[in-house]
Amino acid sequence: MADLMEAQIQQLRQKLLDRQRVLIAEVREKREQAAAEGNEDAIGAVGDAGDESVLRVATDLDLQEAGRDVQELNDIDAALRRMEEGSYGICDECGQEIGYPRLNAQPTALRCIADQEKYERTYARGATPSL
Repeated sequence: MADLMEAQIQQLRQKLLDRQRVLIAEVREKREQAAAEGNEDAIGAVGDAGDESVLRVATDLDLQEAGRDVQELNDIDAALRRMEEGSYGICDECGQEIGYPRLNAQPTALRCIADQEKYERTYARGATPSL
């Protein structure tokens, strides 16, 4: 594991576990809300096609937010596994230590700042059309 002190690792573990609890509650709430909004009876009860469209968009947004939360939960699980395996705090790209300030700000970080910047320049363009 990186040269993190045990107290720092415990603090980061607690931060990850706290965030995990919040996300689990949010995902549960969003799924229940999406199910309630997406209920065919609710859709049929809206006033017109415009109301139905707004209701469907709201349901889709709830599900997308839940999807992002699930991805963050997966990242948290992976970080906790790395802690158990002893590889937490080591950059996936260069093998150097990820500094405590970065891990404190982003406990699920896989890369040091320099490699994360390279990664974002290379892959963060998304599916934006270009000429």
